[in-house]
Order: sequence, then C-alpha cells, then structure tokens
Amino acid sequence: MGQDSDTFTKLPLRLGLFGGTFDPPHRGHTTVVTDVADALELDQVLWIPAAQPPHKSLVSAASLALRLEMTCAVVKADSRFEVSKIEVERGGVSYTLDTVQALRETYPGTILFLIIGTDQFRDFDSWRNPKELLE
Repeated sequence: MGQDSDTFTKLPLRLGLFGGTFDPPHRGHTTVVTDVADALELDQVLWIPAAQPPHKSLVSAASLALRLEMTCAVVKADSRFEVSKIEVERGGVSYTLDTVQALRETYPGTILFLIIGTDQFRDFDSWRNPKELLE
C-alpha cells in the first residue's frame, strides 16, 4: 500500500562546497569531487571559483571570466555539480569563511561539507579563522 509523499519528512540537503582558482579545472578535480560526492552521498556540489584567492598570486592566471567559463564546462560531467558565482559576484579576496557564512544563510538547514585538497589541508591553519570555519 503506497503512502502519500507528503507524509515523509524531507531530509536536509547534503551540499558539498569545492572552491579554488580552477586555472584550469581538470580531470583530477572532477575525479576527487565525484569520489567525495559518492562517499558522502552528497546531493549537490557547488564549485566555487575564487575571485581573488588569498594564498595564491594571480599574476599568470587566466582571467576570472575564462576560469569561470572553464569551470562551467567541467561541471557538466555530473548532474550533481553546479557552479556558484558567490565569490565572483562578491569580488575582492575570497575567504572561505565569508563564503560558508553566506551559503548558510542562502541554504538554511542544509548540511555543508567543505571539500579541500591535500595542498589546502596542509595550510588550513593559515586560513582566516580556521577554528570558526570548522564550527
């Protein structure tokens, strides 16, 4: 006997956050993010191109418009992937803490998962307010 779908409580969205310069985004990015999304059973992953990363120089980087375009092309590999322009639209230095706080307001009740590479993990203690970010 079937039940009306309104009787089920919708579980919170499980949202992965994957930021970077994406200069360029590549197969390594998609492989890791796909594996993480599968392992954590994420509903969606936001790829978040940094407007201006605080730990990297963009002297030889592709333009922000080109990095955004390349990232949009790469996310088509998986229907769970989407590009967020939150840091692009905010402009300036892209601090992950600011982005997470803004996304908490945009997606209330959502469980957020920060996806970072091993290179970022090694330097995580140098990020802006890392303890607050972990909370």
